[in-house]
Amino acid sequence: MGCERSRLGATTSSGAGRGFTLVELLVVMSLLAILAAIGVPAYGYLMNGQRLRAAESMLTGTLWLARSEAIKRNEAVEFEAKAGKLEQGWTVKSGTDSQIKVLDVHPRVSLDFGSETVVFRFNSQGRLDSGGETVVQLDTGDGGPRSCVRVSVTGRTSVTRGDCP
Repeated sequence: MGCERSRLGATTSSGAGRGFTLVELLVVMSLLAILAAIGVPAYGYLMNGQRLRAAESMLTGTLWLARSEAIKRNEAVEFEAKAGKLEQGWTVKSGTDSQIKVLDVHPRVSLDFGSETVVFRFNSQGRLDSGGETVVQLDTGDGGPRSCVRVSVTGRTSVTRGDCP
């Protein structure tokens, strides 16, 4: 009923042509595996870059908050790292020890300040009390992207990609 003889003498069914052959399926699976092998490392690098940018944004935003609160309150405001390490998060508090904001950082981004204690103290004019420019190195820890956050004497922040000089 559904069988016909082709010109070459082989019998074909009218249902032929449905589905995939094993060879076609193996070729497609091989191509997908190759694309995945190429794409996964690039995706990891992209995710590390996004984590770094998020940490940059949180750090600069919090420093900006501390500076603007010092000006608004007309008193000193401190940006202080929890337990002396920036990767543990940080706190912004006024001179009267009232907490303004507490933030945690993503654990896969390390921040290097270069000393044990991490405190930025902004005076009532929004300037750093330390008297000099301060630099923080942000790193994803896997040889991936790095960036440098600078806080000038005037209290302004700037971010550059790469290692801190």
